[in-house]
Amino acid sequence: MKKVLLGSILLGSIFLMVGCGNKTTKYEKVMQEYATTFYNLHQKGTEGLTNPTVSIKQLKEAVSQVKDDFDMKKLDKCEDESYVEIILQDGSKEIKEYKFYMKCK
Repeated sequence: MKKVLLGSILLGSIFLMVGCGNKTTKYEKVMQEYATTFYNLHQKGTEGLTNPTVSIKQLKEAVSQVKDDFDMKKLDKCEDESYVEIILQDGSKEIKEYKFYMKCK
């Protein structure tokens, strides 16, 4: 009986961890798409810029101020302080990778 109970708890824990990971990945995919667009439109031409960040707050401001077309409903479970750091290739303005700092429910 103890083995069945322990197995159920272990299986349930794994299921919850995988489920939460999928939500994070979903939000990260949206943030990567939006951050890339934001970077290309608003930051890429800035001289001396190294590893820019794009936050949900910045995206919301872009929607309200310059009418950028980001569907913020896709990120409504995340805090405004959530952001992506865009890692640029050395000596270039091309994107090398992304680091996510997401706070989502």
